[in-house]
Amino acid sequence: VPMAVLLIATSVLKGQGKPVLGLFLQFGAAPLLLLLGLVTHLFSFEGPVSTGGLIVGFSIALFSVAIIAVGLADYGLRLTRREAKSSKHYPVASSELGTNAVAARFWLIDLSNQANLRVPIILVSFFASPEEVGYFGVSYQLVAQVGILFTALQSVYSPIFVRDFTRRKATLLRRHFLQTRIYAVALYLPIFLVFIGAGKFFLGLSGPDFTQAFPLVVILAVGQLIKSSMGLGEFFNLMTNAERFEISASFITLVLTLTLGIFLGGRSETIGIAIAVSITLAFKNLISVVRANRTIRRLEVPVP
Repeated sequence: VPMAVLLIATSVLKGQGKPVLGLFLQFGAAPLLLLLGLVTHLFSFEGPVSTGGLIVGFSIALFSVAIIAVGLADYGLRLTRREAKSSKHYPVASSELGTNAVAARFWLIDLSNQANLRVPIILVSFFASPEEVGYFGVSYQLVAQVGILFTALQSVYSPIFVRDFTRRKATLLRRHFLQTRIYAVALYLPIFLVFIGAGKFFLGLSGPDFTQAFPLVVILAVGQLIKSSMGLGEFFNLMTNAERFEISASFITLVLTLTLGIFLGGRSETIGIAIAVSITLAFKNLISVVRANRTIRRLEVPVP
């Protein structure tokens, strides 16, 4: 629950034009609080910290950060509302129903995306041994960490997409969308090369046996490379009134992940599921890019 609240509050902060603060609270604040707690515990000479203590400590830190984020987001909303009311262009009636409908669509998209992330972990347990499940889990989480790069780009380009779309600036919209593809590849390519060149080293940090999972890292990293080459197609659509398309695309991708995961997992176990993940990742981002280009082409048609 605190994680969900934190995600919503930090998204509001990013929408208010505070992406750095939102990213820090989402990804850095709780680990920093936990680290400070561990340092305090270390200097108090109370002995080693148990696993249960770490879990409790992180939960407290996460809960605290969620409260801070909600407070800051609420303050920003109140300030924005106060400024809007002081403007002569303040609307007489708010579109509360429309806002709730859009929020529900975003919730459905996030729900299906989270399911897409979790399904491979669940599927692999049906087709592989416990050791192979561990290998897959470490590889999967290692490659998934690059998602923060795309989150940073989203925070920067979300207001740009909205501005260009509402002003019907098709040329600028196309240029900025292309920029996200270039920047995403530029940011991810060095990490991809690190995965290829030093993947065994990072896997070995979890134990020497984990280096057997290197082929999984390569397959999953290739999938992320394809995703980065597509840019921010999904997020572009969310910012340009194409939420319904993304809901359908997300659930279709979920079905495809399950189907390919079962089919390939039953034949090649962890390798098959890794291939299924990369294929569905490429498919989802490809259709999002197609939809984004369609939106841009529509804007290029002059309004009569």
